Amino acid sequence: GCSNPIHVREADEKLICFDGNTRLSIYKDLLASATQNNLTEEIENWSTIPTFLYPNVTDKEVEEIRLHFHLNGTKDWSVDRKKKYVRL
Repeated sequence: GCSNPIHVREADEKLICFDGNTRLSIYKDLLASATQNNLTEEIENWSTIPTFLYPNVTDKEVEEIRLHFHLNGTKDWSVDRKKKYVRL
């Protein structure tokens, strides 16, 4: 799964990803592979991705949001949070 949501805006009745394009591409590739191999459980895993939706955001606000995430980076997870995602 994805621990960091992608960031999406609405534009001309479409959804445009403006932060997290690599994560979205990986999800699409995994979904295509699961679909091609008829892996029902995997199809369910990769058919949705955590998303922040910005319905009425301006171009300037998009750039500010992108800059914020790229300058601040990701935050370290606590050991307890990491444990939830460890697979044995």
